[in-house]
Amino acid sequence: MKQFLGKIYDWIYGKTGVFDNIFFSLPVVLTVMLVYWFVRRALQKHKLGAEYKDIRRRLLLNEIIRLLFVGWSVGTVCVTLTPAYFWQGVWLNMINGENIFHDIWRFSYEPPQFIPIVAHFIGQGHLEWLFYSRFTILELAVNVALFVPLGLALTFVFKKISLLKAAVIGFSSSFLIEFLQCFIDNRDSSIDDLICNTLGAVIGYLLYLLIKRLFPNFTEKGKTSANDLCSGTHEPKKSP
Repeated sequence: MKQFLGKIYDWIYGKTGVFDNIFFSLPVVLTVMLVYWFVRRALQKHKLGAEYKDIRRRLLLNEIIRLLFVGWSVGTVCVTLTPAYFWQGVWLNMINGENIFHDIWRFSYEPPQFIPIVAHFIGQGHLEWLFYSRFTILELAVNVALFVPLGLALTFVFKKISLLKAAVIGFSSSFLIEFLQCFIDNRDSSIDDLICNTLGAVIGYLLYLLIKRLFPNFTEKGKTSANDLCSGTHEPKKSP
């Protein structure tokens, strides 16, 4: 088993680059998703009784979206609110008993960077560096993409959600993460992450509007929850 885990570790460490932390934390994410899925099924079966099978089949898309949202939430917490090499350390501990947690889990306070990186480059008179730095552009793009699923999922999970609400939720979630990262070793907290995360949530909401316009039936089905079916909200209207 340890040899098998070692091969997986070597592949993740050698092939996934800056995204290795995501892959190292994936077992935790999948475990939580699996537990959520079976617990939610059990609760719905208890609540719906004989109608469970029929209703469950009709709200499957909404349930899958909710499951992916849970996975995104857990993954985001795992990746952003642990020290940079925490999950790598978990794997090393399982493989060869190498305990490196005392080296990577040290709480300290690092003040956030309040000046956006674009303003920093302008102040230095070297704005062109920003566009020639692949790492900087990639980091900004990743922080935007990270919160796109949030803005998209909110529209399916909650009935009444607007662009402003999506932006506020994205901003609030990112602010909480950035604040907590100030106290986690090897984590950088900056205004750029806050801006990019909020922008990502907004893009996610706008993406929903696009999908709704192109595939109205899909979005309507995706928004249908168990409560809707139980109350008859999404039942087809009968002809007089």
